[in-house]
Amino acid sequence: MVPITTYDDYKEYIEKMMKGSTKNILTTLPIISFAETTGSTGEKKFIPITQKDVNIYTKYTVTRMLATADNYHKKHGTRKKPFRGMFISPAFDRVLENGSLCSNIPDIAAKQLGWMYPLILNVPFPKLF
Repeated sequence: MVPITTYDDYKEYIEKMMKGSTKNILTTLPIISFAETTGSTGEKKFIPITQKDVNIYTKYTVTRMLATADNYHKKHGTRKKPFRGMFISPAFDRVLENGSLCSNIPDIAAKQLGWMYPLILNVPFPKLF
């Protein structure tokens, strides 16, 4: 019953949000940053990110990856001490007109995890801070 939409259907609203009009456009939750796509299938797109989005990403991506690795090493008896994973992702570190961070979800989440992030993942230092 809901028509299929594309990014272009929301582009005008997202551009307004990126300029500072962030209240109650597309979501009632506060926008904390914008994820920028790489543009591999056309022009770059910007996705508004809420704290809830970051929490879901962290819970179901980072923790699941670590749990899977931990289970593998327990099963094969190869885990002898705590270890680090490696996550490589481009980070853009741009700040928009409205002061919002514009990067990608992994980078946005990394900044929130602060001191704990290097214990579980390894990213280039300038991108972490």
